[in-house]
Amino acid sequence: MKIRIRSLAFLLLLPLPALSQSDQIQIRLVGDPEDPHFGSILLTGFDTVITAKDIEWKAAFRVYYRAPESDGDLPMLGKYQVSGQSVFYIPSFPLVQGKVYHIRLSSPLPESGFEVSVPVLTTPETPVVEQIYPTAGQWPANQLKFYIVFSRPMRYGQAMDHIRLEEENGLPVEAPFLDLGQELWDPDQRRLTVWFDPGRIKSLLIPNLEKGPPLLPDKKYRLVISKDWQAADGRTLGEDMVREFKTGKKDTDKPLPGDWSLNLPKAHTTTPLKIRFGYAMDYAMLLDGIAVYDQNGHLAEGRVEAGPEERTWLFYPESPWQPGTYSLRFSADLEDLAGNNLDRAFDAPPSENQITPPAFYERTIQVK
Repeated sequence: MKIRIRSLAFLLLLPLPALSQSDQIQIRLVGDPEDPHFGSILLTGFDTVITAKDIEWKAAFRVYYRAPESDGDLPMLGKYQVSGQSVFYIPSFPLVQGKVYHIRLSSPLPESGFEVSVPVLTTPETPVVEQIYPTAGQWPANQLKFYIVFSRPMRYGQAMDHIRLEEENGLPVEAPFLDLGQELWDPDQRRLTVWFDPGRIKSLLIPNLEKGPPLLPDKKYRLVISKDWQAADGRTLGEDMVREFKTGKKDTDKPLPGDWSLNLPKAHTTTPLKIRFGYAMDYAMLLDGIAVYDQNGHLAEGRVEAGPEERTWLFYPESPWQPGTYSLRFSADLEDLAGNNLDRAFDAPPSENQITPPAFYERTIQVK
């Protein structure tokens, strides 16, 4: 697991009561960026080599975003890696700077509870909203999610209090976003993913029938990011950021890679390979969902870029193109703005989604 926070201070929690005269359990945050377990929580202090299955540690070593009020509260998602006399808890999402996490240990460990705070990196610059994706001025009426990119790492737990959606007349749209109770930040804590409520978007679900969709076709909206939103070090944005957009009709068609047009580079150049979709695609998935392989099946190294309004994708190779056959591989999860991926349309009935999808879709190109 790679977490690209620049540094985290070593943190040692209060020791647990001794299991025996020889056993002294300790819990600490792995704070060395060079450590392959960077960003995980480490449980140590056993005198003997541990052998246990993940499911046992999920019950005995639990990590929470908030202090649990009962045994029924769900812990954070993550996996456990047992290594000799140590156990690593590796979170499914990176730990957030400035956030306090709650740890509960239970049988066969002593019943105990602890808190661990992730250190905050401090820098003097005032945070700003650098971009909101999609960048196009028109979104489909069934837009599934958007991304807010900040100049600085931001504080966890404030998103739903500092983002609001307004109609053209300034009236707020009621509960348009999905509140997961866990904010979806990138490892640098600068890009936040915000979902419109999928239950209100997907036809025939109860939220859709009771409240209707968050966005309606052919209307104008204002997305407002509050000036009071704090960065990880406590500094605020200082001024509201307003993004206006209008909606078109619903997009119910899944993307078809075979329909995309290609601008092919010439051999012995570093000219970028360009894909033209003909419509906007999901920004974050464009960065990770397409790869280039050479004729020997090796991943081509290079830089990926999303073009204007996320309607194009460009690949800049590190080395000049060589004559021959290359393969473009598209993740099946690659989505357009409405959440339609290469396997199925987001709002397709379940009966249409029963075919086992391929791991990826592929197109070959010839570089001459």
